[in-house]
Amino acid sequence: MNNIENHTNDFYNETNEPTYAGFWIRVLASFIDFIVLIPILGLQVFNLIQIKNLAFAIGLLVVQLLYKPLMEYQFGATLGKLALKINVVNEDFEGMTLTQSFVRYAPWLIQHAVGLVNTVLLYTNHEFLAESDFFKMATIQEQNIDPLYGYVTGVLLLISCIIVGFNSHKQGLHDKIAKTYCIIRD
Repeated sequence: MNNIENHTNDFYNETNEPTYAGFWIRVLASFIDFIVLIPILGLQVFNLIQIKNLAFAIGLLVVQLLYKPLMEYQFGATLGKLALKINVVNEDFEGMTLTQSFVRYAPWLIQHAVGLVNTVLLYTNHEFLAESDFFKMATIQEQNIDPLYGYVTGVLLLISCIIVGFNSHKQGLHDKIAKTYCIIRD
C-alpha cells in the first residue's frame, strides 16, 4: 500500500476543492528530478567513454526508467514533486495503483525504449568499442539509430505535457490516459 492515502485530506483548499498543479510548477519538479538523477547520468557518460559495458549501461537505464513510476506509486510523488508539495492521485484523490503509475509514465517509457535500442546497438558495435574519441563515438551513435525516433518521442512527450496548460484540472495527456491528477498539498 502506498503512503499517499494517509494525506488525502491535505489536498483540498479552503473552498473544499483540490488545487491542481499547473505546468510551470511541474516543470520545476522535473528539473529537481533531473538534478537528483545527475549521478546516474554521470555514470552513463563515464560508462560510455571509459568502461563501455552493456550490462552496466542497461542497469543504469533501468534505474532511470523505474525512478518516476515507482516513486509516484509508493510516495505519490518523485523527489522533485515532494519538494514542491505535489502529489499524483487517482480520480478519487487517493494513491494510484502500480498499473496507473506505469500507464501515466507511458510517454517516457516509449522514449526509454528508443534509448534502450540505441544503447544495445551502440554497445554491440565493434567500431564504438574500439573508439576513444568522444566526437567519433557520437558519429557512430548517430549511425546506429535514426535520430528521428528520438525527436518523435520527444515531441509526443512535449505535447502530452503542454496539454497541462489547457484544461481546468491541469491534466497532461498521460494523466488523462491514466486517470490521475497532480495536486498541491496545502
